[in-house]
Parts: sequence; C-alpha cells; structure tokens
Amino acid sequence: MVRTKAVARPPTREPPPPWRRVPNRAIAPGTRARFTQLWREGVKVDDIATVIGVSRRTAFNWQQNLLRYGSFMAPLQGRIGRRHKLSVNDEIALMSALERDGWMY
Repeated sequence: MVRTKAVARPPTREPPPPWRRVPNRAIAPGTRARFTQLWREGVKVDDIATVIGVSRRTAFNWQQNLLRYGSFMAPLQGRIGRRHKLSVNDEIALMSALERDGWMY
C-alpha cells in the first residue's frame, strides 16, 4: 500500500466581505470585573478606559448603565413581538370555563 502526502486544499468559500462581518459585541467577564473594581475604588472613568483598553465613550456608557439599571447593558426598549389577543381577564375567564366545562379534545 502506497501512502501519499496530504495536500492542503484552498478553502471552498471566500470569507464574507467586511460589511457583512459581525464583531463580537459581548463584554468579557474579566473586563467587566476590572471595570467594576476600579470604578468602586474611585478611579476616574477616563483612567479606567485607558487601563482596560476601551474608548472613553464606552466606559462612560458602562458607568451610566450601571448607575441607571445596575447592569452594563441597557434593557431592551419596548415589547418584543406582537400584543396578546386576549387580555389577562379574558385568559382567566377562559381557563376557568375550560376547567369547569372540560376540554373538547
């Protein structure tokens, strides 16, 4: 049996263009912990941004979100999805009617 060397093949797909690449927007746990530690020690936000390696705007946004919401990320604005067809009172009435009269199927 004759063995042949493996030949490296070029990738079949090209990488996506720069405008389609999505950056990783998650904040690393170590970065969050370091920011919180320095912020609680009373270090200026400008200095924290320099030490951690993020922009000043990002550091000020984190500070603002921590003060307002207690989290690095602001909550989502508004409701996601469509509204309920039934109100809460309608749901309660429907469930009590189903429990009383039984289910059809």
